[in-house]
Amino acid sequence: MRNKIVFVAAHLGYPMDKTPLGGGAMVGVHLSKILGTRNQDFDFVCLGSGPEPPSAEVSYAALRPPLFPGEHISLLSEFRYARFSRWFEKKSASWILDRNCEFTPQNTCIIVNDISESPDIAALSRRGYPILSLWHVDVVDYFNRLYLKEIIPGHWLASAYEKLRVLPARRFVPDILKLVFEKEREIVMSSRRLIFPSQTMKERLLSLYPDLMPAQELSAKAVVIPWGTWSETIEPDLVHQEAKKISEKYQLSKDDHILLTVSRISPEKGLDILLKAVQVLEKKRPDIAGKIRLFICGEPAFMRGRSYAEKISRLAQNLKLARVFFPGYLSPPRKKAFFGISDLFISPSIHESYGLTIVEAMAGGCPILAGDHYGAKDLISPEFGRIAPYRGSYTPQASLAFHLEALLSDKEELKKMRTHSQQAASKMRFENAAQKIADLALGEISHSKQNGEKSEISI
Repeated sequence: MRNKIVFVAAHLGYPMDKTPLGGGAMVGVHLSKILGTRNQDFDFVCLGSGPEPPSAEVSYAALRPPLFPGEHISLLSEFRYARFSRWFEKKSASWILDRNCEFTPQNTCIIVNDISESPDIAALSRRGYPILSLWHVDVVDYFNRLYLKEIIPGHWLASAYEKLRVLPARRFVPDILKLVFEKEREIVMSSRRLIFPSQTMKERLLSLYPDLMPAQELSAKAVVIPWGTWSETIEPDLVHQEAKKISEKYQLSKDDHILLTVSRISPEKGLDILLKAVQVLEKKRPDIAGKIRLFICGEPAFMRGRSYAEKISRLAQNLKLARVFFPGYLSPPRKKAFFGISDLFISPSIHESYGLTIVEAMAGGCPILAGDHYGAKDLISPEFGRIAPYRGSYTPQASLAFHLEALLSDKEELKKMRTHSQQAASKMRFENAAQKIADLALGEISHSKQNGEKSEISI
């Protein structure tokens, strides 16, 4: 029987040019396209909640969610998101278990593309399925940073939940908190491999669970595989035309400081910090601030996306000298054009497990300025970027403003950084990451087969 890989990604199946789902969903799309090609030595099927397959080649099962009329998956409230995640948890696990004669635990590996939206990991693990989990977000760490502002150390929260889960009071815990703590715990316990895109993220996760299992066992599960970026064939003339349209529409000149950030619009992206940093420059260096043309590209997404978009719009309107534009979603040619004309790409995120847009911007020749999130620490080198520390004696916006001033004061240095940025990105290939994941999955299947044979011999 041929080896099989089942790829479970809740946000798969939506048109990415219209759905601002973020980096994890983009990884899911491109991973499914590479692993789903017909010339592989394994069968591949992916499960998602969207209506259409990632590509015509990919074998895809659409598990259609019970959304209200007009409701969109990218803008669910916290309550509705919890309901959707629980629905997908049961539906995706049932799809696999109902086909256990075709997808046997001995010849099938399950790759999970998210934590909260994963299938019933515990049920699948009990049936003997090897599971690889891709960590786009450490949900306990994310919850602590975004909602609790890290007032309580993350490992204290994880330890407290570990004690709570064995008490009768556990039944009163809101489902959204169970999705944060219980689901992550299940995945840590049940995954054969925990795959992280950055070393810093791996270290953070290991520090959260000192008592869940022996440290050596937990560390042995953890693997770091940086994503890199994928190739896109775009006609140079089309990019040139887009660049010309952008310059004309926004009346850009060669003396302007063109700043770019590309992401979904949601609180963890730190866009408010960036706008406050520009405000600091307006007071301190009006000569620089007056030339700033800041492009905030992307659409609101996830639980607090709309309210956050309103917040940053108000902040932008309060600026007196700098000009801020919101072009919305960027098509591939338009995005590449923006990379080409921008002096600096900024990733001001509070939380970023990797930073796909950073690598995209590097490939487009942009120097980088980033907050001190996980991805920045792994990706950025002084030859082409700077990291603004968000902790210490300065506020995050003051730290970002300091580095912004230094970089914009030396355009010649920015030009030199462009070459180094492209050179570094050329070595970061998504295809290599996809192959490593496939190799890990096939290795786990081989391990399952060997264990099955040993069990039969011992009987």
